[in-house]
Amino acid sequence: MTWDAIAALVVLAFALYLSAALFRNLVRQQARERELLLNQIMHLAGRTWQPPPEPQPAAGPVGEEEETVVIDPSQLPDY
Repeated sequence: MTWDAIAALVVLAFALYLSAALFRNLVRQQARERELLLNQIMHLAGRTWQPPPEPQPAAGPVGEEEETVVIDPSQLPDY
């Protein structure tokens, strides 16, 4: 009888944990969807919600000559 009660409590605790995890996952999914929708609306309005990523500075060895940077011709401005 005691083992049955302990087993029931374990099953109840496991069920509570799973339902809490499911609820947390649903809330996080809705937050991701809201953020994506907001980002799309702001992008269509011409004002990006998230700033564009900043270029990372080239971290090269100190004291050596800099390497030549090759630029794709399609990225050059039209003069």
